[in-house]
Amino acid sequence: MGNKRTLRTCEIYFIGNAGVLISADDTSVLIDGLYSSRGGEFPVSPIPGDVLNELYSRRGPLPEPDYLVFSHPHYDHLSEKLLDSYLDTHPSGSVYLPEGTSSAYVRSLYNMKQRGNTYEIITGKERQYRPGKDLEISFYKTRHLGKNFKQTLHYCILITISSCRLLFTADVDFFSESLSQFSQVPLNAAFVNPFLYHNEEGQKILRNTLQAEHTYIYHVPFEENDKYHIRHMINKDLYRYRKTTPAVLLCTPRQNEKLTLKEGEQTYDVLYRKSQQ
Repeated sequence: MGNKRTLRTCEIYFIGNAGVLISADDTSVLIDGLYSSRGGEFPVSPIPGDVLNELYSRRGPLPEPDYLVFSHPHYDHLSEKLLDSYLDTHPSGSVYLPEGTSSAYVRSLYNMKQRGNTYEIITGKERQYRPGKDLEISFYKTRHLGKNFKQTLHYCILITISSCRLLFTADVDFFSESLSQFSQVPLNAAFVNPFLYHNEEGQKILRNTLQAEHTYIYHVPFEENDKYHIRHMINKDLYRYRKTTPAVLLCTPRQNEKLTLKEGEQTYDVLYRKSQQ
């Protein structure tokens, strides 16, 4: 009886595109969840109106985010307009976003300064933060997929929330990035885009390097916006790799997944491993 451990749960809510809201022990983090679908070659589904209303109004099943985190300043991961309007009514949220240069980005940064918002501009190869007792956020600079985006400041994001460790790979270039910096990190879950999961190079990373307990596929358009039939492709891949790298497709607004782990597990501290050596 004395060895009994308490079960803890991390809630995962899918917002749309690469937007994910995670929550555990009264702490919530929104990752790439205020974005735009304004256009571009890749189909991006907009945030459903009712989901956006729940984020803004503090009503409904979605917990209110305490922190806003962004992987890179592309419109389908960060909408400066939505960020501004959100912070107008939620001034207490802390914001973590990579450095950008667009006029909209500069204007949003100015507005945050004027409002007195708490924020961090992410630069450099690696940045780590511990904004709360049970929250660690770490940014690792990685190349963005595609030759056209080689100058984009892009980060993979590692979040530890109440001992649950989650890796968000966003649009990482899995051809040139091995993600070996995470090879010794015990991951409860890894979030990857459909092209990483589809490609054999990405599969090697999932099988041999990350070895996460759970894999989630995001950055997939809703059915009505899927003009390139990405969902069909990824469903075939899910069947093909069901035994070697099983995964869950995040494709429905408010889709809720739960990760449960026992307290006392996953004690490896990725943020301070160097200082403890």
